[in-house]
Order: sequence, then C-alpha cells, then structure tokens
Amino acid sequence: MKKIAKIFKIKLILTWRWHLSYLKVESYAECNIHTSPSPGIQVRHVYTPSTTKHFSPIKQSTTLTNKHRGNEVSTTPLLAHSLSIHQLAAQGEMLYLATRIEQENVINHTDEEGFTPLMWAAAHGQIAVVEFLLQNLPHPKRNRNKNTPSPVGEGCLEALQSLIHMEYGLVYEGADPQLLGKGRESALSLACSKGYTDIVKMLLDCGVDVNEYDWNGGTPLLYAVHGNHVKCVKMLLENGADPTIETDSGYNSMDLAVALGYRSVQQVIESHLLKLLQNIKE
Repeated sequence: MKKIAKIFKIKLILTWRWHLSYLKVESYAECNIHTSPSPGIQVRHVYTPSTTKHFSPIKQSTTLTNKHRGNEVSTTPLLAHSLSIHQLAAQGEMLYLATRIEQENVINHTDEEGFTPLMWAAAHGQIAVVEFLLQNLPHPKRNRNKNTPSPVGEGCLEALQSLIHMEYGLVYEGADPQLLGKGRESALSLACSKGYTDIVKMLLDCGVDVNEYDWNGGTPLLYAVHGNHVKCVKMLLENGADPTIETDSGYNSMDLAVALGYRSVQQVIESHLLKLLQNIKE
C-alpha cells in the first residue's frame, strides 16, 4: 500500500509540474517567497510565516571598509582580537579563531539566535574555516572513500594545523554540525541557501540530516532550489533529500522551481523523480 502511495505522489508531482508551467505564478508575491531585508548577507527566505522573523540574522562583517563598499574614504577596520567568535568564523580568521576556541572553549558557542561559529562560517562560504572546525569529527562517507579530496587541499590544511599546534599547542574536538538555531536553522540549510557546494559536501560527509527542517517547513533542498543552485540541488538529491517535502505555504521543491522559472533545477528534480518512480516499480 505504501509503495502505491509513493508512486501516486511522485506521479502527482510530475503531472503538477506541467500544469504549473502554464500558470502565471512567477512573482515572489504569488509564490509567497521573500528575501531577508538585512543589508548584509542575503540568505533567501523560502516561505512567509505569520511571524516577522527572517531566516538569517547574519549581517555583513563590521570590519569592511567604506572603500570595500564602493566609497573612496575608508575607515580603520576593527582589530581581529576585538571580534566575536562568530565574526572571526565568518571572516576566515582561523589563527585567532583557534586561540579563542582553546582559551574559552567556545567552538559550539551560540549567539542570540542560536547560531554557532560553524553556522556563521557556512553562511559566509568560508570553506577553510568549515573544514578546520570539522577536522576532528568522524566523517563516515569520507572514511569510506579515502580518495575524496579536501576542498582546501590536504597539504594546506595539514600545514595550517601544524602551524597552529606548534604556535599555540591547540588540540580540540570538532564543532557539532548537528546543532540548530532557535528557528531550527542548520549549517547545511545556510550553506545550501547560498549554493556553497564544497561546504554542503563536507557537512553531508559528517552525516548531518539532509532533510532537517526549520520551524516553517524550510529544508536544505528548498533553500537550494530557491537560490537556483543546480549543483547543490543535485548533490542533495543524490544524498537522500526528499523532493516531496512541502513548505508551510504548500510548495514542494518542484513547485518552487517551476514557479520561479528555474528550468535547470526543474530538469534535475524531474530526472530524480523519474528514477525514483522506476526504482519503485522494479
């Protein structure tokens, strides 16, 4: 009975995909989709809950100069030692980050929104920081395939680890990639919303839940689809992401891709659904 229900659900999604392509649901207002109003990092928001809370409280680094913003006159940036552990992670300041972690034991310390340094690094695309924070964790998938290269480069990471160990004598456990923010935001969903494929792969290799949802029904796959991140969508589907999960607004990943006109993402999801249907029939 479950098998029949699964086949029906997949067929329904595929049929609805063609129906949606003829509907005028391309605007964000009609799709019930918004982006964060933050002047900094724009992590897109897949749904519109009744509350006013947005997906990402992360703002652009406070150490950016006016010149970086396009102005001629620049201001003196803050010293690295005056930054919070989360700002250090977001900016890629690994030496300062490592010393703070050792001195204060704050590798999994959360900010007011429940975000950890790992989540900040993932949201800002800091590949080297993410790998550095995860370095002492078991990597189930990576251990099964020892030929999997490091996104940073094993030589570079080992050299950095040696430098930090010699200079500061630091040895610590890796950050916990399973921790969630107050709204159930995850490092994986943050990375997926921006399409940081290397970071997504590292987190998946650590065994995080690929279908982790936040309080409004957003999943890593839905965020990747909304951002039109094709490679990220494909990677998530290959690692067990469920394309039938819906947001609180009633949109699944295919609905969202069609509504936004993301043809490449549609093709990836459709191909995956057809394979699932074929496997179920067999």
